[in-house]
Formats: sequence, structure tokens, C-alpha cells
Amino acid sequence: MAKSVPTPSLNYRLITWVLFPIACAHTLYIAAKHKNLAYIFNRIGLFKKPAQVNQPIWCHCASVGEINTALPLLRTLVKQGESLVITTNTVTGYDTLTQANLSNTCYAFLPLDYSSFAQRLINCFTPKLCLIFETELWPSLLLTTAQNKITLAIMNGRISEKTLNAPTFLLKNYKKILAHTHTIVSSSDENTVRFTALGANTDAITTLDNLKFAHLKSTSAEMLNNPLNYAYLLCVSTHEGEEQQILKAWKQHSQNQLGLVIAPRHPKRTSEVCQSLEQFNLAYHLHSNKNTNASLNTVYVIDTLGELMPFIAHAHIVFMGGSLVPIGGHNVIEPAQFKRCILIGQHHDDFKNIVNDLKAINGIQTIDNAEQLVKLTFGLFDDNEKRIQMGEQAYRYIESKKQVLNTYTEIVQGLLNTHTA
Repeated sequence: MAKSVPTPSLNYRLITWVLFPIACAHTLYIAAKHKNLAYIFNRIGLFKKPAQVNQPIWCHCASVGEINTALPLLRTLVKQGESLVITTNTVTGYDTLTQANLSNTCYAFLPLDYSSFAQRLINCFTPKLCLIFETELWPSLLLTTAQNKITLAIMNGRISEKTLNAPTFLLKNYKKILAHTHTIVSSSDENTVRFTALGANTDAITTLDNLKFAHLKSTSAEMLNNPLNYAYLLCVSTHEGEEQQILKAWKQHSQNQLGLVIAPRHPKRTSEVCQSLEQFNLAYHLHSNKNTNASLNTVYVIDTLGELMPFIAHAHIVFMGGSLVPIGGHNVIEPAQFKRCILIGQHHDDFKNIVNDLKAINGIQTIDNAEQLVKLTFGLFDDNEKRIQMGEQAYRYIESKKQVLNTYTEIVQGLLNTHTA
């Protein structure tokens, strides 16, 4: 006899209802800011199901990073004939999904964490399986899903130190969710330990390589063409506080052999980056203005989405942002697949295992600060042999992980077979 699924704790439900007016106000603000009515309707559990979406797999990807990680698996599922409903938390995530152009798929925003809103989503789509990518433990949404006898699974799961240190009332609700999660595919041994510490059943956990290894770009004609006619350092996925550090160091060690390209993690921060450039009296060029007037003496700023790959493919050196400030770092796999020489700061906890593996084979180098980043960049630019060797080592490591997508696909297929059995 299947065990009954509990509801979220009373104190959690009381807190969420006290916060409901704030959640509504924020929802209205985001919808107005992005001129997106669907954001309002979806957040309160109102959806419109396309005719072609029938008994879908419900997949949740919090934002752009999780979507990019999940896409190879999502595309595989669609090719196998599955319908999908994919939810996300952010408008940028929604835009990324629409660009993916998956057939038999509905894109939507995740409802706010209230049982009635979750029930509306379930009633509308009647999903046969729920896949949560990375980890978003929303007690009301997920316990309502389990109460409807929908199999819950966490894909590429990770748990942060911050989650482990959450208030006791949250930890108790997380434990309830994990107790009713059928399968947890953890992305590292460290995450497996953390899932167990949160109360997950060890029999439900499988530890695999990070699904991000499946997110490899096929080479296109566009990528074969160097977007700039000079050598450059690409600082990609940078955050607030990083650009200022980098520009200050770049200004102090000016030279005329290597250009600088900055790609903020969130293009909406472009005006902020431009203010920093002006502060340091550095000329700059925006990618949205086309690259015809770009030159070695101007800092090139990528202020658009979806046009980064050619810049990664042809950079002499790639610095991965979110690592000079305590963000946790970002995905180093894409530059590695293009045999790029990669540098990263000390704040790379989200990718610690991958970075440590690459360090062990001299496929990446860590830096302590922007001053060291710039000095090391110039040194590697002059040392052609070492730079190329680092890129080759990183590429070999990525190639050795290619089978991960097949393994994830087999796990999902097993879950689907269990559903139909």
C-alpha cells in the first residue's frame, strides 16, 4: 500500500499566505516590466493547453542556466514522441525556451507555491511525470504533485550549502518532498551527501556526471567565422562587481596586442557595464550596433542573447564569470569543447568537481583576483604552446563525458515505463 503524502507544515502555509500580497505585487511588477500577461495568469495557475500537448512530461527549469542544461535531454524526449510542458521562473528563461522551438511542447511560468495553483496546473495538463532540473524544492507545488500520484524525479540535482543551513521549518518541508521523490539523479558525490543529509532515501539517489556535459554545441558555419579580426580575452557571464575589477586591472596594464570582450550574464545590465567603462575612460563598442566599427582599442560588449558561441569559439582566452564574486561560477564546458584556454576565479562552488578535474590535468587555471587575471592572460597570450595545451586538455576531458546524455535518457525512459506498467 502506497504511503500517504503529507501537506506542507502549518507554519509554512501560514507564512506563504501572509506573504501572498507581496508575491502578487511582485508578479504584477514583473508582468508590467516585461509586458507579459501570461506571467500573471500562469503564476496563479491559469494555463491554456495546446491541442498537441497530450499527457505530457512536466519539466521545470528555474531559469536560463537550467534550461540550457536540460535542452539536450528535452530534445531527445521530443524526438522519442513525448509531449512536454516546461515551466520556468523567469521571463529570460521563457524567452530562451521559445527560441528552442521544441515541437509538441508548451512553455509556461511556474505557479506561485500554493497548493490550489499547483492543482490547476495538474488539472490542465494531467502530466504523467514531473522532472525538476537541478533543484527547486517548492513544498506546496511538489507535495500537491505527489498527492496526485505523479512520479517526481530530480535531474542533475544539486544542493547548496545555503539550503542545508535553511531554517528548521523549511528543512522539515524539504525532507517531506524528498521522502516522496521517486528518483534523484545527483550531479556529484558531494551533492549526494547533501541530499542524504536533507533526508532523501539513499536508495532513490543515483550519482552521475553533470548533465551539462550533454550541452555541446554542434559546429555551424556561423561559428567557423571569427566575429572579430583581432585576438581577444573573453570575459563571459560576468556579474555586478566583476566588470569593475576587470576594467580597472585592464586599464592599469594596457597593451596593444589583445582585445577585451565582455559578455554580462544578464544583458539588461549593459548600461551599468557602460557606466563602468566610462568611469575608467575606456572606449567601447556594443554588439547590437554590429561589429563593423569594432577595433582592438575598444572594449567590445555583447549586449544581446543567443549570439555568444562564435565569440567563445574564437577567443584566445576565456574567463568564466560569477567567480571573482561569490556567485558560484558558471559552466566551463562550452569553452572547453572549443579547446579554449580557460581561467576562473576562486568562487566556483557550483562547478567545483568539474574545475577540480580540469585542474588535475592542467585544463584550467584558477585566479585570485582581476589583477592576476589580466597578468596571466598576457602571459598565456605570449606562451602559445601552453595556451593551446590547456585547451586541448580541457577538450579531451569533455570528450570523455559524452555518454552522459544516453544515461539520463535511459533513466527517464525507465520512469516512463514504471508509469505505464
